[in-house]
Amino acid sequence: MRTSSKSGVTALLLCILLGPLGFHRFYVGKTGSGVAQLLTLGGFGIWAFIDLITIVTGKFTDHSGAVVSLSSSSGSSGSDKGTTHHTQEKPRRAA
Repeated sequence: MRTSSKSGVTALLLCILLGPLGFHRFYVGKTGSGVAQLLTLGGFGIWAFIDLITIVTGKFTDHSGAVVSLSSSSGSSGSDKGTTHHTQEKPRRAA
């Protein structure tokens, strides 16, 4: 499954703050449904609430069908890129 280049955190914040106006849908390129949400105030709040749930559960997609993910790994699941691993060195005994 493809991961969108759009930020899931941004989509989530737009949905929470401006959900009934459909701004999160405009952000991911879903202009048609964004206009519909704008005109119906997010389907009277119900549609915006459903979008909020789909964003949080990782099922919200952008205009091309790619998943808008809340994780910062942008599609590299299982990768530890950018993670620093620290190992503790054992003290040496004097001979």
